[in-house]
Amino acid sequence: MRLRHHIDTLLAFGPRDARHPEVLEKVESCLEQELQSAGGRVSKQNFETNGQWHHNIISRFGPVDGSRVVIGAHFDAYRGLPGADDNGSGVAVLLELARILGERLVGIEFSDHSSYWRESYPAFMITGTAFYRNPRYHTPDDTANRLDYGRLASVVQAVHALIP
Repeated sequence: MRLRHHIDTLLAFGPRDARHPEVLEKVESCLEQELQSAGGRVSKQNFETNGQWHHNIISRFGPVDGSRVVIGAHFDAYRGLPGADDNGSGVAVLLELARILGERLVGIEFSDHSSYWRESYPAFMITGTAFYRNPRYHTPDDTANRLDYGRLASVVQAVHALIP
């Protein structure tokens, strides 16, 4: 039930979009605390979009040098909607992976995967194809009670199995 707890906590902050920077700051602080308590070395990466400054939360585990495994999720949500599946579910999976892997993991960086592609880092996206399978995606009905937590737990296990 940690997955549900992570999602409920995230949704309780309120709208997670650029129109609510104070909410994004609270979410960032919460994520930083969660990742630090999991043993991560946490930092922020600043970026500007549409004249506003935002932050990626980066948490590194394991050795400072060497190869990395990068796993990412965005913590904002579409236009102030609840965003349980956009992308509360992805954040919950990453927080649970951080907890499970702790010091064993070579490196986790939290952000949207396309950011890595732009910088020529190899990355892949794990997706549930929410646009196709969830008619509530990007609607006010994208709430925590509509997620399949058994499947989310399976995603955590599957991603964990892929990491060297």
